[in-house]
Amino acid sequence: MHDNVVNSIQRAFVALVSTAAVVGTAVSPAAAAPVHPTDTGHQKIVVFVDTGNTGRSLMAEELSRRILAEKHWTDIEVLGRGTKVDPTELAPEKFAAQLLAARGIDVAGHTAAPLTAHDVASATVILAVAAKNQKQVVAAYPSAGSKTDLLAQYAVGEKIDVEDAWGKPLSAYEQTEAQLDRYLPAALAKVHALP
Repeated sequence: MHDNVVNSIQRAFVALVSTAAVVGTAVSPAAAAPVHPTDTGHQKIVVFVDTGNTGRSLMAEELSRRILAEKHWTDIEVLGRGTKVDPTELAPEKFAAQLLAARGIDVAGHTAAPLTAHDVASATVILAVAAKNQKQVVAAYPSAGSKTDLLAQYAVGEKIDVEDAWGKPLSAYEQTEAQLDRYLPAALAKVHALP
């Protein structure tokens, strides 16, 4: 009888752990999100581009994932990429990670990724956070010109760069976050409306 009780408790524990794992995946879209467009079944791919993929484009990608999950828009996949990724600086910027963590988004495992020809070919829209990044994309991939735009311009028609907070205090990152909170919903709504 003692063995039956122990076995029942063990089965209940395994079931509880399995349920927790499933629930954890369900409430963490970023953790379950695919890393590359070829791994998705999505129709539209938005690539956010900055210089190093450790601050602005990372924040844009993760905040967009949150927006898409809240709106239940499954037709869009988002990626963050850098035009000049520094192999010695691949981790998220401290204050970018801190602000995302405050919103329940963990980016500790993020490694900066450069924009590739495959990303460009797969993208529906490439949104650069700054004019210089837009120029870098088009210079490296001339065929991307017709689908590359400045994030603020694409979203709300303003030719404004998203604040480059790299090396600056937390307040600069908060300004970046505020800009992204303004531009991302509008940009994603436009992409969602595309045929």
